[in-house]
Amino acid sequence: MRRFCLAQRGCWPFVCLIALWGASFFTKAMAAPVFADGQPNSAPVVPSPSLNCADDVVERTVRALKFSGGKDFWEGDYHSECRLDPAHDDRAIVALAYVSGEERTGKTLDTNPGTRDLDIVILELSDGSILARGHWDSEIQDDAEHLEGFGIDTGQYILAQGKRAFGIRTANSTHCTCANSSWGGLILFAQNGDRVDKLLETTMHTWQAESDGYEDNRPLCSESYTEQQSTIVVGRHKEHGMADLNQLTVGQAYYESDEATAKCPALPPSKVRKTWRFDGREYKSVEPQQGS
Repeated sequence: MRRFCLAQRGCWPFVCLIALWGASFFTKAMAAPVFADGQPNSAPVVPSPSLNCADDVVERTVRALKFSGGKDFWEGDYHSECRLDPAHDDRAIVALAYVSGEERTGKTLDTNPGTRDLDIVILELSDGSILARGHWDSEIQDDAEHLEGFGIDTGQYILAQGKRAFGIRTANSTHCTCANSSWGGLILFAQNGDRVDKLLETTMHTWQAESDGYEDNRPLCSESYTEQQSTIVVGRHKEHGMADLNQLTVGQAYYESDEATAKCPALPPSKVRKTWRFDGREYKSVEPQQGS
């Protein structure tokens, strides 16, 4: 697993902890199974090592796309990820993220426009042929909130018989002495013939510091930071032959210290439930319901 906490000046220790959380975040299949009462299991399943790709699969994909660059470029700096297709053991899902133009030179560009293009390839392992491909310009954010995590989510997003989606997970965070924040995103895709279609994009985790860098002057019961964490489960209702996706987001604010927690009013969590429904082309959100 690549190192998520970069050694940059002004990086708060807590931000580094959040970044390290992001590393473990990608080791889990985040499509939590559903209990009989419809509630998500809070302990996501660790994916089997059997889904790990062989060392040469990314290189074979790069060659099949006729991209430039070798292993040193594509396997560094969050440029690629690969997982075996859990629905087809003779195929691999390969994701490539790069600044437009790098695929022609195989070298990191001096300028960063703040985004990366994304290619997703379904590769036939027996002969290295491309079964399906999707390309999206400027799909991956990499600006002041640096890209610090990039992975493939092979959770059980079974949307219909014979239709299993997979996800791209990203983690971004700032590195400064004030207004620190981090967030994690999920983009769901599915193979459709020789295409890979984008189905849904949502935020799965956010962390926002409330501090302005002058903690010693803050009142005792000031909030230090807030965090939101989401889970997604496959619902029972279907539209256009595809199951709904139900997202539960739990938010929590925290005080600056344990002392404040003991002396100050309780900070109850918030909950927002959102339903994503397929419209025949992609998933759109249904009006969320708020509660506590």
